[in-house]
Amino acid sequence: MSCGCEQNKKPLKEALVITKDNLKDQAYNAIYNTPISFTYQNKDTGGRTNTSYQKALDRKQKMGKPISDSDKDKMIKELIPFLAYLYKKHLKAIVKEGSINELNRELNLKVSQLLKRKLNNLKPGSSEHQFAVKHILIGALRDANFHSESKKVASLFPTAIYNGSDEEKLIKKYEYEVGPTIASLSDWDGIGIVDAIGFYVSMTIGRPLGEKIQKLVESKLTISKFIKENIKITKNGDVLLKTKG
Repeated sequence: MSCGCEQNKKPLKEALVITKDNLKDQAYNAIYNTPISFTYQNKDTGGRTNTSYQKALDRKQKMGKPISDSDKDKMIKELIPFLAYLYKKHLKAIVKEGSINELNRELNLKVSQLLKRKLNNLKPGSSEHQFAVKHILIGALRDANFHSESKKVASLFPTAIYNGSDEEKLIKKYEYEVGPTIASLSDWDGIGIVDAIGFYVSMTIGRPLGEKIQKLVESKLTISKFIKENIKITKNGDVLLKTKG
């Protein structure tokens, strides 16, 4: 007999969502812009030298073998499936069509509509309104297991004051009803939560505060570090997956 526990089970960490457009942008930056360190055999000394990808390109050009834009574009195409594989295998990421902006826009609208309904009796930007948003954000992050980030929320709302006799009742409602609803809409993705609530705050309270909220949760893995740790590009321009062991 099932207890229905699986339906209420929440991820222990954020569900990373990557789109194919995002992978394409990352691969482009990796080839054209991002310095990626790797080791190559020094032909002159016989030793091994650490260098950046751009330095390797310069070195190759000095050797009379310039890298053309068409060669770089080919490398980008080769790098995209490697990135997709690594994101899915090692970060359990979900790769979707479209762009991150399109995915965020849909969530932002859902969350904004929900908050407008729940807080329609409060004047946007007022102390009471900020009080509500503060506790909703705390509840959403905590429900998604972003406990350390949730503890930073209060400092962003210094004027969020409520003096009514039903303060505790409202806190319970915001933190344990509305907040978890937003966490669920966001698939318990911390970045999705702060982006959506930050978007709402930008529209109702002010962009500066909205930006601070959106920075509460940031990707724990930069693309340059990710590529450096998992991809190697040889001096001949081959894109290879690093193997363990």
